[in-house]
Amino acid sequence: MHRRVCIAALLLVFCLALPRFAAAYRMQAGPAATITVHLPLIILPPAAPTQTPEQRQMADELLGLVNAARATSGCAPVTFEAHLTAAAQGHSRSMAEQDYFDHIGPDGATARDRADAAGFSGQVGENIAAGYTTAEQVMQGWMNSEGHRKNILNCDYSHVGIGYLYQSNDQPGVRMPSGEPSDWPFYYYWTQMFGIPE
Repeated sequence: MHRRVCIAALLLVFCLALPRFAAAYRMQAGPAATITVHLPLIILPPAAPTQTPEQRQMADELLGLVNAARATSGCAPVTFEAHLTAAAQGHSRSMAEQDYFDHIGPDGATARDRADAAGFSGQVGENIAAGYTTAEQVMQGWMNSEGHRKNILNCDYSHVGIGYLYQSNDQPGVRMPSGEPSDWPFYYYWTQMFGIPE
């Protein structure tokens, strides 16, 4: 009899304490939404331009020719800039893979849009070419064109990105700025993007 009274008393104490225990547990194990975590804001640079050793070699050769021409006109040399290189290489790849030759992409993107997307702030100027097999040939083609030559010899430009892509399976029918398709494949796609950082 005494044992049953003790058990009943213990059960009564447990039942009276249970609500307080449960409330305390809920306070300790509350919803995660009540915890605020402030993480630092990090601005990541754009992805590094993907260039093969051949593409980088072509870019290096063309940079040397550009700076030689600039020197004869009294301009300081331009140096490679990663964001401009990403934009230029991306445009050469885009033209080759999407079968067009133009400063304006199929999505309507301009040189300014490409520079912004790559993370470059400042003024830009773009030269494009297709079909030239060497850096010497494309440089001569640009220097024989008034608008392209003006970009190369603009002494205000201090940085440049150079994109080059060779597409071995290129086909005729590349869309030209006029909207007409080309009668032959180009294979080689070049882009120069000059810049003045802000």
